[in-house]
Amino acid sequence: MSNPFIKLLGLSLITIFISCGGGGDDSPTEPIATPPTPATPISPANEEVCLDGKSVSDTQSEVQFIWEASKHTDNYSLVITNLDSQQTTKHSSTTESIFVKLNKGEPYSWYVVSTSNKINQPAQSSTYRFYLAGEGTQSYAPFPAEVVAPEMGASVTASEGTINLRWKGSDPDNDIQGYELFLDVANPPLSSLGAVTDQNKVATVTSGNTYYWQVVTTDAEGNTSNSEIFQFKVN
Repeated sequence: MSNPFIKLLGLSLITIFISCGGGGDDSPTEPIATPPTPATPISPANEEVCLDGKSVSDTQSEVQFIWEASKHTDNYSLVITNLDSQQTTKHSSTTESIFVKLNKGEPYSWYVVSTSNKINQPAQSSTYRFYLAGEGTQSYAPFPAEVVAPEMGASVTASEGTINLRWKGSDPDNDIQGYELFLDVANPPLSSLGAVTDQNKVATVTSGNTYYWQVVTTDAEGNTSNSEIFQFKVN
């Protein structure tokens, strides 16, 4: 004759075993990786002449690049472009500073890419531009003009057969005298639209064409700089 108490005790033990994880999965959840935040450039300062480079030869100086640390970051990549030659170099760092040798008297842009070992979502800082001081240089050429509109590679709709081209010019000496705009369906553009003092120009365009345009900036000393060649398509 079976004992009801013994049966009840057995069922209770089975229930306790199941409720305490027998067959369940209580493994800890992996934390979600957080992407890096963008770094903040500090030095060389934006739109200025860098006088802090250490001369290492008649033609080169060693420049210290400094930026504010970004969160959730394991590595940084410093990207420097010579705005005259358009040559770009990349330099890796695990700290917020790095020394790089550059040619004197030439304009540069730089930004920092922050990366994490835990997640493939890099973050890019804003871009700074500067001139590296040259030996005995008293006047610096303007920075190459930057596109505002139409954006590079954009498709646009003309208004009554015209479009307003806009750009941004800057000069470390603050003595820009004017701009000459070139626009063409050929690359490089050779047709001049004339000189202006404003940073915009209305141009006549034809639907279906792809256009290339470039801005030449001139300062009070006669120094000039050429922008990169911008491109847009007219719907």
